[in-house]
Amino acid sequence: MSRRVDRIIIGSLDDLVYLVDLDGNILWETKLDSDVLDVYFCPGRDYNVAVITKNSLYILGADNGEVVFKDKLTIGHILTNIVLYDRYIYE
Repeated sequence: MSRRVDRIIIGSLDDLVYLVDLDGNILWETKLDSDVLDVYFCPGRDYNVAVITKNSLYILGADNGEVVFKDKLTIGHILTNIVLYDRYIYE
């Protein structure tokens, strides 16, 4: 779970990512390819959300949950922490 001032991004073990407001209203939900392991709002940006699943790295649009980038993880371990900086992804 990652929190901004007025909304919360939540990943679940049923392959879904949710954006909710502080009253608990679901603003959007997006179904991904496997359990969501980590979620993160991009630093200094309001429009992207990074998501790690068992199989992939996703970048979602924070305004609508639309997948704007997806990459299959080809390494032998699961990433659990990433950093997004200036349009680059670091593990």
